[in-house]
Amino acid sequence: MYSCMQDLAVELYYALAETIPGSPKEEGGGGAVAGVYCIRPTSDDTFHMAFILSFAHKISAAQGSIAFVDDYTAWVTGPTAESNRSGIQAIINRALDWERRSGATFEGQKTAIVHFTRNTDRSSSTPFVIKGKLVKPKDSAKILGVVMDSQLRFEKHIANAATKGLAAAMALRRLKMISPRTARQLFRATVAPAADYASSVWMHACGVKGTQYLNRMQKHGAIAVTGAFRTVATAVAEAEAAIQPFHSRHMDKAAKLWIDIQTLPKSKPLVKLRTITTRRFRSPLQRIAQSLEATARERIETIQAFSVSPWTYRIQTICEKDHEKAIELANQALFYHIITLGNRTEQNPYTAELGAIAAALEHILVETCRRWITILSSNRSALAAISQPRQQSG
Repeated sequence: MYSCMQDLAVELYYALAETIPGSPKEEGGGGAVAGVYCIRPTSDDTFHMAFILSFAHKISAAQGSIAFVDDYTAWVTGPTAESNRSGIQAIINRALDWERRSGATFEGQKTAIVHFTRNTDRSSSTPFVIKGKLVKPKDSAKILGVVMDSQLRFEKHIANAATKGLAAAMALRRLKMISPRTARQLFRATVAPAADYASSVWMHACGVKGTQYLNRMQKHGAIAVTGAFRTVATAVAEAEAAIQPFHSRHMDKAAKLWIDIQTLPKSKPLVKLRTITTRRFRSPLQRIAQSLEATARERIETIQAFSVSPWTYRIQTICEKDHEKAIELANQALFYHIITLGNRTEQNPYTAELGAIAAALEHILVETCRRWITILSSNRSALAAISQPRQQSG
């Protein structure tokens, strides 16, 4: 659920940020304003599926929407907030019409309207009438757990994330008589997730203040692991506690998000989404794509949404439990062929063994197609992966 919500938040932010001018060069010129309308029904869970299917539609440059369980977020884009008014009003009318037909009830207190723009001249404070009540546009709204302000600076969300992480780190410090290994595991399981939620969305906006907030959380977490003094430097405490700096964790999560998108089947909408770097404003997804553009996409496995059927033919593997017998079989080799797969920083024993098995299969002569051929390997993880192809790596 966490990764699904994070992907949805990134997709929403990507669609919004594409229309917002970010460089000083564009501030006085053209651009667009994205207006967002967030609603939440108070009906039972039986309405959630019908609610999502009734509202969600395809994302385009002019409009779009997403829905997750009982949260619905829609947006329209235009040159000014006033030009978006008719589009937002149409979304409101469609939601109220569905409310009358389905019997659901929308909670007015959780309804938010935000005009996303960094040019105050294009914004508007004109309220909307929803169920007889005036709803004024707000400066921020929480969408899938991410506080998105009207200028997409994410200062409030970063402060809230650092506060949650600091509270978890202080709670970890109050635990007594635990080993550093246990404290480190608790830090990775409780402190880091509280502060790193949806970091792929806001990591690019983490400036000097945000870095100070997060470093304070990191320092208290490292002290909880090592028991160091409060005057220790953050970098030293992190190194002694063997915990990653927050920016390193954020880059790892961003890389995982980008790779997960590349592993999707071709039928998924996110695969068809073209990530083109623009000069006006670079969205988080564009920044991630630019930093990982050197990644070899053709080597990334496609993770299907279904498992391989049990009757699918697969290579048979046998794990010999007798070590001496296995060594005796390996010593019967007539000659050796050594190849280099890549740098040690890019490979590990698991991938190296799989590469060696693939190289051995490539060197088998065509004339031996009707013979039994045994390929020996000392890596049981590689053999287990080959024997169970329905268990995909993703």
